[in-house]
Amino acid sequence: MLEIDPNNADVRYLLGTIAYQVGKHQTAIELLDRALATKPRFAEALSMRGNALQALNRQQEALASFDEALSIHPEFADALCNRGSALQALKRYPEALASYDKALSIRPDLAVALSNRGNVLHALKRYDEALASYDKALSISADYADALNNRAALLRDLKRHEEALACYDKALAIKPDFTLVHLNRAHVLLDLKRAADAIAAYQKALQHGANAEEINYELAALGIGSVPTAPPPAYIADLFDRYADSFDEHLVRTLKYQTPKQLLDQLTRFCRSHDLDVLDLGCGTGLLGPLVRPLARPLTGVDLSANMLKKAAERRVYDDLIQSELTQFLATRENSFDLAVAADVFIYLGDLTTVFAGLQRALRRGGWFSYSVEATDSGTFVLMPAGRYRHSAAYCEKLACDHGFAVTQIEPTAIRHENGVDVNGYLLLMQRL
Repeated sequence: MLEIDPNNADVRYLLGTIAYQVGKHQTAIELLDRALATKPRFAEALSMRGNALQALNRQQEALASFDEALSIHPEFADALCNRGSALQALKRYPEALASYDKALSIRPDLAVALSNRGNVLHALKRYDEALASYDKALSISADYADALNNRAALLRDLKRHEEALACYDKALAIKPDFTLVHLNRAHVLLDLKRAADAIAAYQKALQHGANAEEINYELAALGIGSVPTAPPPAYIADLFDRYADSFDEHLVRTLKYQTPKQLLDQLTRFCRSHDLDVLDLGCGTGLLGPLVRPLARPLTGVDLSANMLKKAAERRVYDDLIQSELTQFLATRENSFDLAVAADVFIYLGDLTTVFAGLQRALRRGGWFSYSVEATDSGTFVLMPAGRYRHSAAYCEKLACDHGFAVTQIEPTAIRHENGVDVNGYLLLMQRL
């Protein structure tokens, strides 16, 4: 057919759709653009183009493509549903919800819109409505594995772990190679303290294509395989991107987190200056920022998570916020800071050798390094089942000695309250020689 009419927009649309379905998203966009060049008011091609853009995480462009499709065909339910998905990815939740609702007013049986609507309601913490939306999707399509996975995630957040597990098991009975469900099932088995079953589930996830580096990290935390010196950066970035919206409330209210204040109290007992170049390592949402701001001439925050940095920017206390892995950032700076602070950052790093080497470079002589760790009596560091590292005081002292730091104080403390008990740690203050 292409030989007969190489400019046939319908053929280009069909080829673009096939390319999208087999994961060739950039090729799909190119084919769809060519279809639209000869048939600009082609709503279906614009909507499919939006899907391909969204698959490449080009959400704003996807949204524009969906909007253009809807300007041609306002009652296009699939485009309204896909538009809701783009808005959801942009965290524009009320608009996403309105888009899903409009799609459902046109096609009440559109199960994907109901499931995605449930995800938005989940994000808005409207849990009963979210559960009802998932249940309605499943009443229309009982074998909808994605909806079962989404429903299980909500049940897990509600601490209804056995129900969540049953949902995951049902999803896998329908779609045995559903990698994400194998992974999520492993997480909920850990919640239920069924470590052996969790290990088997992680290994299943690995067999079905889950990220090997991330799964091996999870398995190492459960005592299987060698302990990595750090988790995969993408794992940490994704964890905190997802956690950003609820981070402050969970940490401060639930875990009674006081480490930023404790570190500042320790620091001000020894450091009297209020004119320092300050670096907040792993700044997260910026909980430490307002506390350390009075000491800072400029205040720089560094974090791996883009969503965490957006929250930190809302505090309006940082002069500069940089998205970077910590050791990579430190390698680019020399004699730049008078104080570096890291509040509960190293629970996500095992071997701190590179951090200390970077700080030796980045701090000026006489500069201070203030940080916290979870405590262990082991020789160096251990990876706990929860996926966090603990460090010994002896290890921290050796690192200081090896990298030209004098230990000012190592203060035992409870750094947070978790599962009804205090988590023991150390507040450490060191000075570069």
